[in-house]
Amino acid sequence: MKVYFVIIGIFIILIFNSNLANANILTKCGSSEGWAYYFEGGMVPPGQGGWTKDEISGGVIEVHISSGSVDIVFKDATGGVYRHSALGGNVQIINMVRQADGGSMFIIAVENSETALLESYLFKLNSFGAGVVLWSSMRSGGIFPKASLMKAPCYPPG
Repeated sequence: MKVYFVIIGIFIILIFNSNLANANILTKCGSSEGWAYYFEGGMVPPGQGGWTKDEISGGVIEVHISSGSVDIVFKDATGGVYRHSALGGNVQIINMVRQADGGSMFIIAVENSETALLESYLFKLNSFGAGVVLWSSMRSGGIFPKASLMKAPCYPPG
């Protein structure tokens, strides 16, 4: 019986490691800051909606590329880690411009879920993956509908 569990454990580790080996992290971005517009209603009381400075301290945005597909993995203000593809999202590279010192890349992510989320990411990176990302988020559902424009520094993966 122990041999059976050991074999299953080894099989699971091999599958997990093969998925990690096929995924490449292009860049890893840190805490975001910018502006958000909150609509009144839901968790936002009357008179409290509108524009406000916003930040995600300790937030992380990673671009994962695997087998020709792209995904955005992010850590939000609550500390939760999410993957757009795991949430039913559609993530696409819209444009990629390569230059001698790096380049830029435009990615969109759409989740047709209860939050009805649309995010856009514009990366300007050097050849090592360091640079900046400007990203926007629009959400019509969830506990509070909002739109935001944020900026975060990006670093080489590793």
